[in-house]
Amino acid sequence: MVLHLADYEKVYIKSNQNFETVFCFYAFIICRRSEKFMFTS
Repeated sequence: MVLHLADYEKVYIKSNQNFETVFCFYAFIICRRSEKFMFTS
């Protein structure tokens, strides 16, 4: 299957946005966990 460059760029941008959203979500959870850990310790 051959993709046009524009279609490939759209898919690439969409996947990057999803990755950034997931990354920020996990970073937020890790920060919250580290805060709780600091408060409990």
